[in-house]
Amino acid sequence: MIRTSYTYAAPDTLEEALSLVGQDGQQVLTGDQSLIGQLKQGIAQPQTLVSLRKIPGMANIDATAGDVQLGALVTYADLSRHSALAGIPALAEAVNTIQDPHLRNHSTIGGALYQGGPIHGPVLAVLAALDAEAVLATQAGEKRVAITELLQNGSSGLLTSGQLLKGVVVPLNQDVTCTYLPLEQLPGQHARKGIAVGFRRTAEGQADQTRLVVAGFTPFPARFDGVDGSVSQLQLEQTMATWLTTVPAGFQRHLIKVLINRALSTIGVS
Repeated sequence: MIRTSYTYAAPDTLEEALSLVGQDGQQVLTGDQSLIGQLKQGIAQPQTLVSLRKIPGMANIDATAGDVQLGALVTYADLSRHSALAGIPALAEAVNTIQDPHLRNHSTIGGALYQGGPIHGPVLAVLAALDAEAVLATQAGEKRVAITELLQNGSSGLLTSGQLLKGVVVPLNQDVTCTYLPLEQLPGQHARKGIAVGFRRTAEGQADQTRLVVAGFTPFPARFDGVDGSVSQLQLEQTMATWLTTVPAGFQRHLIKVLINRALSTIGVS
């Protein structure tokens, strides 16, 4: 049941917002639909809701020669219409898994990192595979943290009290190839399970510095590192072993292995 009474705050500046997010019982509003479900289920029980909508720049998309910067309030609909997405085809593939107009217009970059959930899985997986960074504001100043550091083995995000997400920076690295492979669903269902794969090619043509990020099986995606052109099936099983304990045994684990093998085939690892 949704709590019937909240304190609502809509600060005009980043400094005002930071003074609020360090207090107990606060919940940042990112304009994301996922929070409504968490309130209904009692997962989120805040006393104060802090809106970021008045803070300048929070809904901006800024493209430079080296990266694309996405504000925390950027929706997937905003992103899908922006020309910057043409330079990040894997992110376009991930955004396209969200076909429902309501979800596209009410799911945000900030919601992905604050709330997580299956809707955001494909986008977060691609951001992690691309080595994107979250831009965090704190009382001590601004800092950047790799998206993968905010994904705690697929179980939860690591945005702590006193930190405010300003946005995400996606590097435009021509040396990195990235793609998102969705798991095909029944007609009419959203493809929220899939795998993002990012890698570089060596001079010998082997995949190097490969990142595999599985989405849709846990609240936040999980990334597997250390997978290269010489990886063995045994090494892969060992890498997966700890994380797979968070996924129900049986068909779900089988699907994950199918996705990983599909990704390895994509980069030429058998």
